[in-house]
Parts: sequence; structure tokens; C-alpha cells
Amino acid sequence: MAEVGTYASKAVNQYRGRDMFAYLALRYCFENSSARIDKWAEENAIHVVMGTKSGRYLRSYQFKGLKPDGTWEHRELMIPGPAEATAEAVLLAECSKHWNAWGSGRVFSYVPTAKSDRKSYYVNYIEGLRARQRTIALACRDTPDGHVLYVDIKKFYPSISPVIAEEAWHQFCADSDVGEDFRSLGEKLISNHALATGGKSILTGPMFSHFLANLVMTPVDHWSENLPAKYVRYVDDITLIGQREDILSSVAMLEEKLASLGFDLHPSSDKKTVWVSASEWLESADDFQDSSNTFGWMKLVGNVKRLLIFDPKTLNDLADAFLSAEIRLPLPDYAVAVKEASAFEKIRQKSLWWWLRIRSKNLTPDSIVRDALKLRDRLFKETCEILSRNNGAEGFERKRVVSKLRYRLGRLLFIAKRSQIQTLLAAVEGWEELTFHAALMRVVLSNDCSEVIAMGSNVAQSAAQLLKASLETAQFSKPVEGEAASQGLATFVINGVSVSGSVRSTDHPLLKFSAGPVDHDLMSVPRGLVQDLSCLHGLGPSRNAEIVKLAFELGQEIILDALADDYGYST
Repeated sequence: MAEVGTYASKAVNQYRGRDMFAYLALRYCFENSSARIDKWAEENAIHVVMGTKSGRYLRSYQFKGLKPDGTWEHRELMIPGPAEATAEAVLLAECSKHWNAWGSGRVFSYVPTAKSDRKSYYVNYIEGLRARQRTIALACRDTPDGHVLYVDIKKFYPSISPVIAEEAWHQFCADSDVGEDFRSLGEKLISNHALATGGKSILTGPMFSHFLANLVMTPVDHWSENLPAKYVRYVDDITLIGQREDILSSVAMLEEKLASLGFDLHPSSDKKTVWVSASEWLESADDFQDSSNTFGWMKLVGNVKRLLIFDPKTLNDLADAFLSAEIRLPLPDYAVAVKEASAFEKIRQKSLWWWLRIRSKNLTPDSIVRDALKLRDRLFKETCEILSRNNGAEGFERKRVVSKLRYRLGRLLFIAKRSQIQTLLAAVEGWEELTFHAALMRVVLSNDCSEVIAMGSNVAQSAAQLLKASLETAQFSKPVEGEAASQGLATFVINGVSVSGSVRSTDHPLLKFSAGPVDHDLMSVPRGLVQDLSCLHGLGPSRNAEIVKLAFELGQEIILDALADDYGYST
């Protein structure tokens, strides 16, 4: 098997955290060793995108929140096929060469990474949050008697018209001397978005959309120098720091500027609009810094990966130890990746390969479980204390508390005992911001998955990962109805989760693909990502669960889906 190229690594790692069906399509695509190399991405993937009349997408529904009537609000994503996803990797790596000169220094989200970064198309979100936090802290210290205001742009991505996006793209290409081939690829992707939305907006789902959004907002970011208050942006979340009257003046100016681009801010009465004094805000300055919990968690997950790489035969023993201890951490199989990796690849992907081998020498399933149990008890105690102290928190303080709870609850879903989860579930009832975590806790306790599959594909994937690790069967107290629920059920099936036989259906194309066998009908209809998946999979019984279980390469991290809602910022 050919060595895995940088772009293939980028695409697999980026879309594994985005959507499981995009990830699967990439995995099947890269079974062809020729498609793994960078030359294929730079030439063939781009050629396929440029030669296709329209984009090949899957309309996916992710959980966004609760509507006032208590029903689920979904974020509609259009998930690209493997050629477009890989072409994005090439294009964004090229854009990274020019971003520092183009950007304003006031935006801290979706900064494109260089080609050499194999993990993602963009700088990790936590680095952006920390940089934003440091910038706000400096502004607060400069104005200790001032205030901080958080405001949010309504329907950010759906408000960006393809016309404005293309104008911003052309300006970036002209100012940055981007080559004609890359300029044309960007134009083609924007055209695909326009065709998919009837010309209304760029798409939410493709990773290129984040860069386009930053380009559209860059003139605003630069213009913000004229505001009386200090301006900081993270995606659609804008922070203003200064004296109260300066902030109010800045809001009025900002609303007018944003309106010229088709944007509106949420009103002052909205829960996303939050005021806080600079002195109170400074108490939160270190909220995103690493703590003993962060290091403990990183050590735990890192040790699991090290053991699985350096002693693959312990996989079953570790799985048994986790089951006995009620630990639900997923255990990817790295055995094939280790076997296929060349000596050069081992050194490159694990730059301290031999040092890590020495560090892993004393690792055993029992030692890993002991570390997990210590972390479990500490996180559980801290979570209970936070909940007992802050049940009535409001405004900015509640925003801080929710972030702390999400961090701890996400990890406890993987390592807490059921009795502890029962206690936590009772305590978080009524916290609307913790709906995601509460739903997953109910799944762990009951195996009833009717709620989570209807909530959206991101919740369904998180639940499927927990159930698969526990070897539990997904039960359903309600009929599987609607597109979101059908996609959620398909997500369970591709993960290899045992599903109650009474809910299996072969009518939905994605369910047909997920359960298999793949036949000629799936290869011909419907068009889009499902057709791509079927053709790349090939005729015959489903291989999906096996592919999901196997690590793509040594550098692939252990993805923990329930952690995606840690901070609840826009994606």
C-alpha cells in the first residue's frame, strides 16, 4: 500500500470530526493506493471537481438546539464527496500561504494550516479560543472600569450570498497573487454552492465555506479599527470591549456595516447578547488554559493509543477491562496501520517513535483503567460541585459555567459509572444548554435511541460510539420517522451498533447503503454522496463497520464524538 500523502491525511482527519459518511467516502476512495498520494489530490481530485457539472453532496441534519415549541432545531449541512473534500485540502493549504498578510489579526477562527499540517485544514479551535481570550484580557486590563459585550450574527453562513463570496474570493486572489488554477477551483466551488442553494447562499458543510466567510468578513475586521470599542471576532461571535457608551456606539456602527453585506445581529434581548463588566470578565481570563484535568485526559487517551500501536494484541484485553469498569472509550484497531507503515512513516508520524515505545513499555490495560478511574472520580466530584453552586447562574457567569460543565460531562460520558450518570442526569435537567449531554446520558442508562437519532447526525454518532464501546443494542421506543431520524439510524448501522430488528428499514437510500448489500441500484440512484459511497464501496455485503473500526494510519487520533459540543461555539 502506498504511503499516505499529506492531503489524504488532512481530509480524513478533518472530515472524521465533521460527518461519518464523508469520512467513509474518503476511506473507500483512499483504498486505491494511487489516490493516497499528493499528486492525485493536486491533479485528479481537482480535475474531477472542475469537470463535474454540480457538487455531489449529502444533505445532513445536525443538532443545533431546542425551538421555543420544544422541537429540535437542526443545522442543515451539505456534506461534499471525496473529490471535493480532497480538493479543498489542496486549495486551503495554498490559501494558508497568504492569510497572514491578508487577515486583520482580529479574527481567531478558521485560520488555514500549511500543507505540512496533516491533522486538519484549520488551526485547532481551542488555540483560536485561547488567542481570543488573551486579546480580550489585554483590552479589559486597558479599560478596567469598562465593559464587555458579546453579540452574534444571525444565520451567518446562510446569509452569505454566492455573489458576495465570489467578490471576496476574487479580491483575495488578486491581492495575494493566487495562481489561476486555484482561483478557478475556488470559483467552481462557489458555483457548486450557488447551484445547491438556488443562488441564495454558500453552503454550510464544506470546509471551504469557513474560509469564504472569513474573506467576506475581513473588510469588516479591518474597518473595525474605526470603532470606539475594541473589536474581536470568532466566526459569527463578535466581542466588543470598552466604555459602555463606546460599545453602544460601536454596535450601531457595526449593524450598519454588517447590513451592507446582508447580515443582522441578534437583538439586545436575545440570550446570545451578553453584557459583563471588564473586572468580572477578567475572572474568566484563564478559563481556556490547560488544567490538571486536561493533562490527565490527554494522558489517558494518549496511553490508549500508544498501547494499541505498540502492542496491538492487547486490544481485546483492554476492551474487556473497559467493559468491566464501565468505561466507554472507543478502541480503534491500529494493527493494519502499523503493519503497512514504513519505517520513515513511523518516524514522521510519531516523530519520537522510539521514545514513545520506551514510554509505552510499562503500559497495560490495568494501568490505563486505574488512571481512568482516578480521573472519573475527580471529574464527577467537580461536576457535582459546579452544579450545586451554580444552578441559578445567569448571563456571563452562566456562559462560563456551561463551558465548564460541557467539558466535564463530555468526558464523563466515556468514563463514568451508570450510577454516576444517573446522578448527573437528575442534576442537569432544566439546563437547556446541556440538552446534548442529557440526551446521551439517557442513552447510556436506557439504550433507548429514539430521541438521539431524531436530534441530528452529530448526536446520533456520539450515541453510536458510546453504545458500540459498551456492546449494547440500540432500542427504539418510537417509530423511526423523518429524514433526520433515518440518517441517525444509518449512522448507528455504519458504526456496527446492534440495532433492534423491528426498526430496520431498506427504503431509505442511506440505510440501504449502510446495512448493505450494495447493489447496482445504489450505484445509479440517487445522485450525490450516496452514489459516490456505493460506487467506491463496490458490490457486495457491507464493509462499513469494519472500515470505521480500523485506523486509517498511525497519525489518526482517537476521535471522541461527544466532546464536539465542549464549548458550544459556532462550527
